[in-house]
Amino acid sequence: MSKLTYVVKTMSSLEIAKLCNKEHRNVMADIRNMLKDLNLSTAEFSAVYKAENGQEMRKSWIQAKSTATARL
Repeated sequence: MSKLTYVVKTMSSLEIAKLCNKEHRNVMADIRNMLKDLNLSTAEFSAVYKAENGQEMRKSWIQAKSTATARL
């Protein structure tokens, strides 16, 4: 019996900010609004990372296919 694997390609809010030449905080706000519109919890799509300055910051992930339709 073969095992199926389902892979979802995602982009982080940091990657989106760089790609769109936007500030990360604005991309995060856009993602929060998008998830709110979809009645989804932001906690399911975010995590904490350590920034270059040592501060702990939040970043989010969304499906790569969603980035084409997101209001970013």
